[in-house]
Amino acid sequence: MVTASFLLWMLGQKFGFRNPIMKRLYIGKPSLAEKLSFVRTIFLIVLGLQFLGAVFLVFGFLIDGFSISTALWWGPFHSITSFNNAGFALHPDEFTFFRGSPIVLATSGFLAFCGGIGPIPLSFLLYRRKNKKIPMDGKIIFLGFLIVLFFGMAMFLITEWTNPETLAVMDSWKRPFIAFFESSMRSTGYSVFDIESLRLETQLVHTALMAIGGAAGGAAGGLKIGLVFILAISVFSTLRGYSEIKFRRTLFSEQLMRQALVLLFAFIVFIGVFTGLLLQFGEYSMFDALFEVISAVSLAGFSSDGFISNEASNVILSIAMLIGRFFPIIVVVEMTRPRVHPNFHRPEDNVLFG
Repeated sequence: MVTASFLLWMLGQKFGFRNPIMKRLYIGKPSLAEKLSFVRTIFLIVLGLQFLGAVFLVFGFLIDGFSISTALWWGPFHSITSFNNAGFALHPDEFTFFRGSPIVLATSGFLAFCGGIGPIPLSFLLYRRKNKKIPMDGKIIFLGFLIVLFFGMAMFLITEWTNPETLAVMDSWKRPFIAFFESSMRSTGYSVFDIESLRLETQLVHTALMAIGGAAGGAAGGLKIGLVFILAISVFSTLRGYSEIKFRRTLFSEQLMRQALVLLFAFIVFIGVFTGLLLQFGEYSMFDALFEVISAVSLAGFSSDGFISNEASNVILSIAMLIGRFFPIIVVVEMTRPRVHPNFHRPEDNVLFG
């Protein structure tokens, strides 16, 4: 996470801060002291949140009746795996066992939310008073995360409210909290329900939320919140007939939209190719194969109990996870490297749509 954040900064991410601690948009090579200061800030945010999460989780496990030694081990472990969206759980029943533990679920959900956002946007909040405003990139990430979070929560409540295998067996006042937890864990691999117990429409929404993922530089994979937001603004501007891509008082370049389309196209191609490979080397339904591939590429870590893997599917999903982790940042580096532009323009023409 520190490496990804540092690379984004080196690529010219505008942090919006004027103080030397959080840097500015660089033209030229930063000094060693500035590099160390930046890395130290990221480390403090990441380790600080994981430490606080571990304290709350230890307290939650003690309340649930676990021994002191178990709580002291499980607390830090689940704090780290929640923040880093890793999805590992030590209990044999995973997080279905903690369905009635609000402290464990709330802490894990909050850590997963912060890990998906990443340390750079979180640092915006940390230094907000000193710098008086959050840059547009941070606003888009926070706004997009909240929209996706509450949309997932609302859809989970609508589709699962009467499901006797999930929310219907719980008290009405607990259902919004569980739905909030499920939505916040969309890219982490934690769930208090078995995937097979969810209705198909819920699984479809869950798959879409996994594909969206988190923020650039965060622990979550997927298309990223900023990319989806730019695509949504581009679609809205095009449908309204605007010649510019804008959000409130900010204009976005056409190059940014083209980069978003490149990543979206590559994501769709990879999903299609790996889904086809799973169907070729295993007897799976189309939806099960699609769910597993999107979970792998977006690094979500979800897998249905009905998905019986074999050696071929393990290799396919492993390659999909590697691509999901490294391919986006490689493409970003390639698209942002300096190029020599031609000194002349070719004639323009049109292609008919519709």
